[in-house]
Amino acid sequence: MANVAVVQWDHDKPKVRLKEQEEQLREYVAHHLYPYSPAYRRRFDSAGISPRSVTGFDDLAKLEPTRWSDVTNEPVAFVLRPTERAIIRFGERRLVGAITRAKFRGKVSQVNRDLIDPAYKPIHWHFDGDVPIGYSAEDVERLCEAGRRVLHLAGLTRDDAIVAVTPSGPSLEFWQLVDGARSAGLSAVHFGPEVAADRVAAAAPTVLAGPPDALEATLEGLRAGNHRIEGLTTLLVLGALIDEADRKALRTLGEAVGEQGLEVVAAWAPAGVRALWSECRGGRWFHTYPDLEWLEVLPDGEIAWTSISWHGTVFFRLRTGVSGTVDDVTCENCGRTGPRITVSSASSARRPTPTWALGSGMVAAPAARPAADAVFGRAPADEVEDEEPEQEEEAVAAEVLAPIDTEVLAVLDEHPGVAAWQAEYRRVEGSDELIVFVAPAGVDRLGPLFRELDLALSATQYVVQRPDQIAERRRRDGAVLDNR
Repeated sequence: MANVAVVQWDHDKPKVRLKEQEEQLREYVAHHLYPYSPAYRRRFDSAGISPRSVTGFDDLAKLEPTRWSDVTNEPVAFVLRPTERAIIRFGERRLVGAITRAKFRGKVSQVNRDLIDPAYKPIHWHFDGDVPIGYSAEDVERLCEAGRRVLHLAGLTRDDAIVAVTPSGPSLEFWQLVDGARSAGLSAVHFGPEVAADRVAAAAPTVLAGPPDALEATLEGLRAGNHRIEGLTTLLVLGALIDEADRKALRTLGEAVGEQGLEVVAAWAPAGVRALWSECRGGRWFHTYPDLEWLEVLPDGEIAWTSISWHGTVFFRLRTGVSGTVDDVTCENCGRTGPRITVSSASSARRPTPTWALGSGMVAAPAARPAADAVFGRAPADEVEDEEPEQEEEAVAAEVLAPIDTEVLAVLDEHPGVAAWQAEYRRVEGSDELIVFVAPAGVDRLGPLFRELDLALSATQYVVQRPDQIAERRRRDGAVLDNR
């Protein structure tokens, strides 16, 4: 929600882009990750990192990288949860104000619908192995854009036509191609791997897309049936790393049924990364998306991935199982400027196949409770969190003191029942306390007024005074007095 410069993903100078990325990182950590991810809030607190102390990526070095085993042990812990309590306690000032005003007017559901749900509520899911990965409505738009970039990197235009033989289902490679083709305005038909060769030939694609084994089987079927597809110029390999031998074998098969000079382009990313990266046409590196993510090489040589834009399921300094180099250069092949990855080794050359066995406990839900809520749900701002997350947030509160944010005091200026105020912060027995001196305006009952204010303030004490008394206090000490 904050105003930050837009990171250009493929043509900014590295120094300019880094400055924009770090601005985006600061906004992301302070207003999205730390407030709404109890799991990462604990990690930040344990590392002694305050969200407002983060000025750049170097400040994250003390944060323990996330292992994929951490994710598989408790996938739901990595879904952002913008509960009412988290918003009031940590949220951005404007969102806190919106929630407070909605409480006054009885329109919290409208705030959920218009502000919170589009940004945070997971509406689309796919699986990386047995790990559900959630995408909000805004994330789906990001996925569409990332899919469009893959097609442009592959050298495709609106005149191309795609036949996909990717297995349909909850996988990133399937949905990124579906969304990307729609975003780029390309004609696409998603047959799946069992499609008959004559159906593929009748579609007359210029692009055949899918995992390498499905592409190989489809091309073998076309060759066996003596089909010739004029205009077939691209094989788009999805979800797998391929070596030069496999690339050559696919190109040979493709040229047997399509055009000479056919190009093989790969799009892949390891588990947990929210969008597939892509080679540029004729290149052998994966171009990445610096407006959506940050990549770093850890001291042991493994590449870590950090979200600086995604909501829904969020990972920060995620170990990818990939070793290689990250170079921020102008590509000698396509001319784009940005971070690109050269993979030297990976723990798996194929993305994990979606699995959702009932025995895992991930999808099975009690009959009395909808499965979607049991597995993927998040409590909206006007609802009460489930018992386990509620206890989790209370535990966090007991471990560390919440950072003081005087911006929430804006509710005192905005509330029609407050004529004047002053706030005093104190430190008592190791805990912060907030004393609010308030002069009511046209209020018959003080209890409802203080309860409404406390939605934002959580004050220790309210002291009622006349407007002239508070004016004198502010003249002497200012609006906010820090006696900690």
